[in-house]
Amino acid sequence: MPTETSKPIKTAAGRQFTIEIESNPTTGYQWCPVFSEAKVRLIRHDGPRVESKPGSRTPVGAGGVDLFVFEALAEGETSIQMTLKRVWETTHLEQRTFRVSIERAETET
Repeated sequence: MPTETSKPIKTAAGRQFTIEIESNPTTGYQWCPVFSEAKVRLIRHDGPRVESKPGSRTPVGAGGVDLFVFEALAEGETSIQMTLKRVWETTHLEQRTFRVSIERAETET
């Protein structure tokens, strides 16, 4: 079932922005982004990060956070659809849509 984020991500052309989304790779599911390559570019995907308290051990199978870093390429409105699925399956478990509003690139005077 698709879920849409409430507020659009606001950025400018040429700038980077991030999407953090919870995950648990031990289940075999991973987030797969779908987006317009004319509007944004995926710079980096780090994940999942599992945060634990100093001195404690992270339990096996613990969830974490995936970090996706994008660069805005062109002015306008677009969306990034994140699909949680196993790469070998055609169906998905969950979808989330992130709306992105890209302003004109900032110019130096």
